[in-house]
Formats: sequence, structure tokens, C-alpha cells
Amino acid sequence: MSNSSVRRLTLLLAALAVSALLAAGAWVLGSGLSGSQEELPYIPLAADKSMGVNADLSALDLVTLDETLANMRSAGFRWLRQRFPWYAVEMSPGTYDWSTWDRIVEGADNHDIKLVAVLDGSPAWARVEEDAGNPLAPPRETRDFGDFAAALAERYGAQIDYYQIWDEPNIAPHWGAREIDPEGYARLLREGAIRIRASDDDATILLAALAPNVEAGGENMSDLLFLDALYRAAAAEWFDLVAAQPYPFQVALEAQPMPGELSWRRVELLREVMLAHADDQTA
Repeated sequence: MSNSSVRRLTLLLAALAVSALLAAGAWVLGSGLSGSQEELPYIPLAADKSMGVNADLSALDLVTLDETLANMRSAGFRWLRQRFPWYAVEMSPGTYDWSTWDRIVEGADNHDIKLVAVLDGSPAWARVEEDAGNPLAPPRETRDFGDFAAALAERYGAQIDYYQIWDEPNIAPHWGAREIDPEGYARLLREGAIRIRASDDDATILLAALAPNVEAGGENMSDLLFLDALYRAAAAEWFDLVAAQPYPFQVALEAQPMPGELSWRRVELLREVMLAHADDQTA
């Protein structure tokens, strides 16, 4: 990456920080929490309000990786959400190539940036035939994913504490050539959580970031329906944090959230699902 590209990335990261701060402020004002006298529960995992960023640093050489992480840290970011795609690590059963991820983990640790490791994407050998061309599809056997999750936690448990199991399993193509299946994801989540926790006592398990959606099912399912189905499948035991993808959808940030509409504040509706299942202590 050239110096000009690094400078552009620095400006982008700074812009993302400003945008996120503005969005956070808009949510507080729009939700009616500003100045509220209501006593909200203290949730430890929600207490840290430091900034984070999504990025894929896997293609960077060592020098550019270090520069990029330094830029992130100087821009005020304390968290990096980075994919650890299973298909890129274990291209044949039981054979792992950690070289790329070793550099990222070490670099983030050197710059005091906390990693959120996103585990998703199954290798070709682990997928069913109809998903042969889709590396985002889930595996045939959840145990194979568990082996990968355990290997990752064993290798990086001293440096990584936050693990996210899959990404957007409520929309295509992230659940392969089949209907969206909350119970199927719950089984994958359970396998990953059990294996990671067994290898890393300090592990915090994030639910897959759910994509905002308003469809009833099939190739795509509403994030609200999907989360409700997970609670009904007794999956709450297997995650410590609920995650979402908050997109603005070209509507005003303060627009009132509605179940049948997409808006920035849709994450509030996810919280309502959690509360409907008496879960007010999960962030």
C-alpha cells in the first residue's frame, strides 16, 4: 500500500469515528433516553463505549499492517472486528495455516487494539455438494466447525477474548442453498461456544451480527423473527452478546423504528425481543 493509500485510510478511519459518534448521539436523542430518570440495568459488557472498526487486514504486508494498525489506534479506535475465515485457514481437514492471522493478532496486540474474531465461511471439503461454490455456506457437520473454533481459541486464547460465531445467518448467501434455519444456526453456535469456552476461560461469545431484514422466511428472514426463534430454541446459553448490523437505509437517523420497515434504530427492536424473553442482562 502506498503512502497516499495509507493517508486515505487514515482519513477514512477518522470519518468513520465521527460518523459513529454522531450516530450514537442521534440514537440517544431519538430514543428518549437523554435526561431520562428511568434507572437502567447495569450490564458490564455494555459499559465500554470505546470505538471500533470493521476491517480486513489479511492482504497487507507486515510494514503496511503495522502502519494501518498504528493509524487506527491514533484515530481513537480500540477495537478491530476482523474475519478469521475458516476456508482460508483449514483448506484440508486438520491442516491449519495461521501465518496471516498470526501477523494480525500480534500486530493488534502490539498496538493495544482488542480483536473481535469473526469465525465464518466453511472450506470446500466441509460443505455439502449444493454449496460447492459458496464459501459463506455452513458446514455439513457442526463438529468440523467446532474443531476449527477450538484450534483458533487454543492458539490465540491469550490474545483474543471476543469470538463472533458466523455472520448474517438470517440472509442469503450466508446460510447456503437452503431456507434460513435459526435452529440450525443455534446448533452451530452451541458447538462453537462449547469448544471455544473449553479452550479459553475468558472467552466472550458474540451472536452472529444479524442483517436487518423484514421477510418472513425462505432465503431471508427478519432479524427480529430470527432472534426470537433463537430464544425459543434455548440458544441464549450459548452467547454473551447480541450483535446487529445497523444500517441507516437513507432514512433519518431519528426515524421511529417499525418491525416492517428498515431503519437505523432497528437495533432497538432487537432489544425489545430480548426483553420479551426476560433477558435484560445480556448486552
